[in-house]
Amino acid sequence: MSDPVAFPWDVCIHRESSLVDWLGTYLGALHAEQLVNLGSVYVNRQRRDENMGLQRGDALRVHRNPRRFFPEDSHWKQRIIANHTDYLIINKPAGIPVHPTCDNNKENVLALLQTFLGIKLWVVHRLDIATSGLMVMGKNLSFCQEFQKKQEGQEITKEYHCIIEQPIATGIHTHFMGNRRRAPFPAFLKQEPGTKPCSLEVISCNPISDLPPHYWKARVLLHTGKQHQIRAQFATLGRPIIGDFLYGSTQLMPYTYPGCEKISLYSTGLQLGPLEPFWELTS
Repeated sequence: MSDPVAFPWDVCIHRESSLVDWLGTYLGALHAEQLVNLGSVYVNRQRRDENMGLQRGDALRVHRNPRRFFPEDSHWKQRIIANHTDYLIINKPAGIPVHPTCDNNKENVLALLQTFLGIKLWVVHRLDIATSGLMVMGKNLSFCQEFQKKQEGQEITKEYHCIIEQPIATGIHTHFMGNRRRAPFPAFLKQEPGTKPCSLEVISCNPISDLPPHYWKARVLLHTGKQHQIRAQFATLGRPIIGDFLYGSTQLMPYTYPGCEKISLYSTGLQLGPLEPFWELTS
């Protein structure tokens, strides 16, 4: 077990030790501390992000190479659009997940915002890692429950802008998506076993004057909320979003921060109900 490459994912502890010391024996002290601090280590199925004592028989799971995230920026003070008693509206940067991942508990919007503000927050909906723009964070459980009711009743308005190489037809586009565990998530033209309908509306699609002539900006109203829905539907329509290599784009995103996962999809409009204000970003 001295070879780090051969370090198993799951280990049963056979001697008492501290977590960092035990990991350090096989991975080196610095790497061990980094993994624990990131929340990449589980003891008896519980994530541990600080050093602790290990007993014989403890079950250890170690993510030796956790995925790291490098957002385009994380100046959270400038990214808070509205600070309401019950919720926050923020401008999420691209390149970072909204919630913790199984191997990284620290580099996400929820953890970083909670640390910055010093308050408890709840995730009520999500944007993809590579997507930037407007999203809501709940400040209490009653708001979270009310938001979910509104979302199920399609009372929440979500508008997006995306950049594509060729124009796309305006109007409502309906496809069928399933519940695959790993992306890419296909959007089918006809219903397949295990799939459900999803729809979006392309409100407008216009050429972008300050970019090459083959680039177009589409304004999209989301009717349903499947994971990667806009990305998958646009790919099925032969219009992958610029920078979205997962769904067939061959074009690089301009002006991308090194290491930042980013595509030309932006959440630019958000309304929490028919009588609520409409929050809007320009992209």
